[in-house]
Amino acid sequence: MHWARRGAALALVVACALWYFADQRKNPPAFYLDESSIAYNSWTIAKHGVDEYGTAFPLYFKAFGEYKNPVYIYLLAGVFEVAHPTNLVARRFSAVLGFLAALAMGGLAWSLTRRRLVTAIIFLTALATPNLFEISRLVFEVALFPLVLVALLGAVLAAHRRERWNAWIILALAGSLALITYTYSTGRLLGVLYAGGLLILYTRERRSQIVAVWIAYALIALLPIAIYNQRHGGALTIRAKQISFVPNWKQQPAEVLGSLERNFAANLLPLGQSLKGDPNARHHVQGAGGNVLLMTFALAAIGAMVAIRRRDRFWLFVVFAALVSVIPVSVINENYHSLRIVPYPLMLIVLAIPALELTDRRWRAVVAVALLAGVFQATWFFYHFYRDGRNRGDWFEAGIRSVVYETVAQPERPIYVIRVGSYIHVLWYAVQGNIPLSELHILPDNTNAPPNSLVISTGAPCDGCREVSRHGNFSSYVTR
Repeated sequence: MHWARRGAALALVVACALWYFADQRKNPPAFYLDESSIAYNSWTIAKHGVDEYGTAFPLYFKAFGEYKNPVYIYLLAGVFEVAHPTNLVARRFSAVLGFLAALAMGGLAWSLTRRRLVTAIIFLTALATPNLFEISRLVFEVALFPLVLVALLGAVLAAHRRERWNAWIILALAGSLALITYTYSTGRLLGVLYAGGLLILYTRERRSQIVAVWIAYALIALLPIAIYNQRHGGALTIRAKQISFVPNWKQQPAEVLGSLERNFAANLLPLGQSLKGDPNARHHVQGAGGNVLLMTFALAAIGAMVAIRRRDRFWLFVVFAALVSVIPVSVINENYHSLRIVPYPLMLIVLAIPALELTDRRWRAVVAVALLAGVFQATWFFYHFYRDGRNRGDWFEAGIRSVVYETVAQPERPIYVIRVGSYIHVLWYAVQGNIPLSELHILPDNTNAPPNSLVISTGAPCDGCREVSRHGNFSSYVTR
């Protein structure tokens, strides 16, 4: 029986893996600008140890007026050390991270309950949650975020179970907080909030250990980031100031507080999240329902009530983490933003665990109905994802790949590339196609290619120029 159970568990994991990695060649249909930037910089690190600007092993990666986070890029660089860089390889890497996060969620459920059914439900819910599934299809830094968030919860659980913390617990807590901070931009805020949340675990015996975690976290994450930001003219805060309304709080305090309240409520409550979801088709297939299964909200609400009644400090930390996880998406006027809200559905799934443990018949009937509704909603989502997801070519700038390969087939050299909008795509597809980068010349801003030159650009060819290739919003042409 023991081996039969292990075999059944292994069969479930293998079957889920075969499904999870399916259809990645065509869905999403191409690479978006940010994906090409991340993948190309990963390749330059793997090949030459520098970013696209020649900076050796940078802490952050400069791109399009913002700075990409380092952990995902360096991990993908390790993949490119052993595998030829392609869209599929990079996408597979993100999917592996998503699958590992679901396995880790199952492992956390097993550690908490020692119940196989609960473990299987949490594992499958993590796999089937639209928000978590869709980010694992993108070559964005946030694809790593769920895994490091589960690592933090594992460290918090280990700390909760020990009256006094040894050096390994302190390092696990500080290290997981640092990974959250370095993995995704919202992690710089959430890392600090989660670190403050460790006070929920406070006892007199742990007082010095909590301080030690904070000091270690500050030394390995907050201090290096502060120094980097100062030396680079506030580079890490520029993007936040551009997209958030919070910087206006001195001039319009009432308006800022009102917007924050409205956005927080919209993102926290279930209907918008479960029925509509992110309106950006790049992040979420439209018409497929919401980012989070409505089932998850129902089970999490029950689980939160159970956790609060128990006054168990681990579960109180999870409730706190769920609430503060909504803050990063609430400070911008883009509700349900799939990338910024990733920690929220993950914490909700964890909060569902106490609900799945209930033995009262009435509650078990409620849980069963919720699970059945979740199956129907997940089926609806995946039907639309596999039917419509591959039709998002314009959102993923699919035309540039054809333009690049049709252009390099021409005899003219060098090929000039207009910097705005297309240059990083051209570099990335050149790397995939083994096209020598020496044949490409990236034009500085506000400069034109010489006469009779082959050019790749965003938009239509120039007036009077001979068109070579044109797909979507990209074209190539020979100048007059």
